[in-house]
This record gives sequence, structure tokens and C-alpha cells, in this order.
Amino acid sequence: MATVADQLVEQLWVWGVRTVFGVTGSAVFPILEALARRDGLRYLTAHHEEGAALMASAHAKLTGELGVCLAHAGPGAAHLVNGLYDAQRDGAPVLALTGEVPESRVGTMAKQASAQNLMMADCTDWSRLAASPAEVPELLLGALRHACARQGVAHLAIPVDVQAMAVADGAPAPGRPGPYLRCPPTPDEGAMAAAAAVLARAQRPGLLVGRGASGAGAQVLALAERLGAPVAVSLLAKGLVPDGHPLAVGVLGAAGSAYSDEAFADRDAILVLGSTWWPPTGTIPPAVPIVQVDVCPEVIGGRHDVAVGIAGDVAKVVPALARRLPHRPGLAPATWAAAHAGGKAGWLAEQHWEGWDGVPAHPARVMAELRAALPEDAVVAVDTGLVTLWYSGYFAARQETTLASGRWRTMGFALPAAIAAKLARPERAVVALCGDGGCGMALPELLTLAQHGVAVTVVVLNNGMLGEEAAKQAQQGRPVWGTELGPTDFAAVARACGLQGARVDAPGALADSVRRALGSGRPFLVDVPTAFVATPSLQPA
Repeated sequence: MATVADQLVEQLWVWGVRTVFGVTGSAVFPILEALARRDGLRYLTAHHEEGAALMASAHAKLTGELGVCLAHAGPGAAHLVNGLYDAQRDGAPVLALTGEVPESRVGTMAKQASAQNLMMADCTDWSRLAASPAEVPELLLGALRHACARQGVAHLAIPVDVQAMAVADGAPAPGRPGPYLRCPPTPDEGAMAAAAAVLARAQRPGLLVGRGASGAGAQVLALAERLGAPVAVSLLAKGLVPDGHPLAVGVLGAAGSAYSDEAFADRDAILVLGSTWWPPTGTIPPAVPIVQVDVCPEVIGGRHDVAVGIAGDVAKVVPALARRLPHRPGLAPATWAAAHAGGKAGWLAEQHWEGWDGVPAHPARVMAELRAALPEDAVVAVDTGLVTLWYSGYFAARQETTLASGRWRTMGFALPAAIAAKLARPERAVVALCGDGGCGMALPELLTLAQHGVAVTVVVLNNGMLGEEAAKQAQQGRPVWGTELGPTDFAAVARACGLQGARVDAPGALADSVRRALGSGRPFLVDVPTAFVATPSLQPA
């Protein structure tokens, strides 16, 4: 006898879901049993629901596919909220499935009953409760369609007794995803002509590139070379354009390279490709004409006024736009690069750790050694904190893929994100780059690494404090207080969890430790005692 839970799992399978991240609870027992019966659909048990939701978010960001997480009623659903905010704010398609008390007890003060739709109202874009077996197929299909078409977060709560009920005779077969759900809008020809005119008139254009341009790095560089325009990226797009390219200027804004601010200070037109990030006031000249291209029409002009907006797929719009623009030999990459050689060379060669050879290590040196140890196609999941700023500004990217909590900026992101990334891309090296604050917050997922043997390398920059908050306190002239975390030997913690762990106790040893970790084929944590050094953007005036 097929149950509602069986029908649900089959619907997920038809929509291409192959991994569900979750934490077991009695309110989802029927769904778990159905997952166990479905060959080829993996259930990855996390150790905290927040980790499961962050895994689903990271899976969606990396692959573009739907991420799915599962949690118990009440506290389990509540713990998902932080990870769902991360997915929602970064436009990652995620479906959250939660159990609920029996249908007759919904809305009462029964144990672990909650108004889940109210609780999920702000961190999701669509949230429903299925009160009967007949409602489940329609609501589940609606959730799937919404998450995929809107690139957002959908939530469906199902009472435990409803999950276990038999599927009614004549119930509809699983609905299949139509290609139109992910079909980008067709760019308006008038807007394309207007955008080309703005860029053709500009003498000093610049490109700002975001995660929405993923997979289109070559096309972006071809357009930049045609325009002779510097290319800046958002944090989530770091690695899309190699930092060594003559026109690359790194991440734009205070969290990025000082060189990017210098390069964009006098632009007379900006082309924004797949990015909702906009730097603080003063980075880009006021009243500069902006052309924005994005697959989501609703985000165009959301952060700044635009001269021209183009709704469409960046990978298709960019080549079509390039064909409308003349070659301008006077603005060739070599010409632009030569004019800015000093700034570029200074950014790439800047050695903030000169004269600092001991342990604890300087964080800029950690970035350089980590880059030397990683293959070019590595996936780097970066946590939130001072580690983000050092990575953003001082890791010279090649073709690495960056995963980060972009707009929500939650600590504890890197470790669960790296687990999801390694499961989705097992052939690639995957590193979780954490501060000690972020690693401490995600400690339960070290147990997940050990349990499932996911070959992630965790690198912890361990300075014994919440470094970004301490740096901001100092920058603002406040007492540096309440940010101390105390000494923690994370390598010992990792070994206690069943992982391999090493502590870097000599200058220059990090690269070898990371290579050994990557070569082990096992989950491995590298603990790096790091000096508390604020990035230049956070140092007191």
C-alpha cells in the first residue's frame, strides 16, 4: 500500500532530487521510511537542523538544482530558520519539509505543536500546511514549482498521521517539471540596443560580476577585452574571473581588494552582470550610467538606479551585447593593464606578513599558503567573519568556486556548506575555510563529517576571538570586550570526533598540511593558530 509519504518521495525523485539533508524526528518517521524504500535517493543525517538547511542552501548555490531539507515538528522546524534565511537572501532554490503533530492537534498547545506557517513567513517565499492526503500532491507540486521558478525557498508542513495515510484511489501521478519553469526571459531588443549605446559612448567602462554569471566567465572576459574594461566581482562570484587576468581587479568594496576601489573610482559607465551586490557610497562615482543584466527582473534597479535594465540569462546576453559593440584597440587589455600596472602588481604581490615569520601566523600568509596547496578547480566554502575579509581581498583566485553566506552572513556556514559541496562534486577538492567562531558554531557537523566519511578539508583560522567584531570595536574606538573565545585546540576536537586533525606549529607548514589533508581522501581538520590582525579596511584611522 503506497502512503502519502511514498507519493511525496516519488514526487521528489521525478523532480531530480537525489539528496535530502535532515535530522530525524518522530513527526517525520513515515517520510523517513519512504526515503529508505527509494533506491538512489540519499538521506544525509546532519547533527543539527540548521546545518541541514545550510547544506540544502549550499547545494542549491553550487549546482543550481533544488536543495531539500527535512526536520521534525516544533524545535526541528525552528532550527531550520537560519539556514532558510541564507537560501532566501541569496536566491537559492530550497524546499523545506517539516513534520507536524497529528492533524487533530494542529493549532493546539500539544507537545511540539507550533504555528509553523507564521514561524516560516519571513524566511520563506511560500509556506503551507497540508491538512489531508488529498492536499499533499497539489501543495507539494506548488512548493516545487515556486522554489524552482522563483529561485526561492518553499516550505510544506505535513502532520505525521497524514504522512502515513494511504494514497487515495485516483490520486494524480507525480507532476513533472516543465522546462518553462527555468526558462529565462527573452531580452528586449530595444533594451539591448540602448545598453550597447551606453557602453559604446563610455570611455572608461567597468564590469561588476555576480553569482548570476556563473558558467559565463569566458564570455564575460571576452566582453571585457572588447571594451578594455576592468572586471570586479562580488564575493559569491570570486573565482569566476581569474585574479591574474590583466583586467581583473578582484572583489569590489571594503571587503575586497583596495585595487578594485582604485580601478572603479573614475568609471563613466558600469555594466552589472548577475549581481545584486552594490558597494558602499564613494566606491563608484555618483550619477554614473548603469546597465544591469539579470535573469530575475525584480532585482534590476533594486539597489541603484539604472540607465538600462535587461532581463535575461547573462550567458546569452553578454555575447549578444558584445556583437553590438565595436572593437576599441585603444582600450585593449594590455593598454589598460599597463596604465594600471602599479596598482595591480601591488595588490597581487602585497606581503602583509613581511617580517612576521612566526606562529601564530599572519592571516594574509595563510591565504597565500592555502592558495598554493589547492588545485585550481577547488570549491572553497568560506565562513562569515574576519576570515571572509582576508579571503575576499587576499586570496588570489584562479578558477576556484566560492560558496559563502552572501546577504544573510551567518556564522557557521562553511562546514555544512562544504559537506554539501563534496557530496555534489565528489571529484573536486573541497575546503571549509572557517574562523574559530564559525567552526565553534558548526561543531555538530564535525560529527556529520566523521559519521559519513565526507572527504572535506576544514581549515580553521584560530585567533581565540570573534575577530571581525573585535576589529570593528577597535575601529569605532570602543573597548574590545565580549569577543574573546579562549584557546581551543580544534585539531584535538576533530580527533575526538573521529576525524584526522593537525595543528600548524611552524611557519610555512600550512600548505603541506593542506596537501596532506587533501591527499588523505578522508575528512581532515587543519588548525592554524592565527594572529589577530584586522584587514586594512577595518584598521583604526
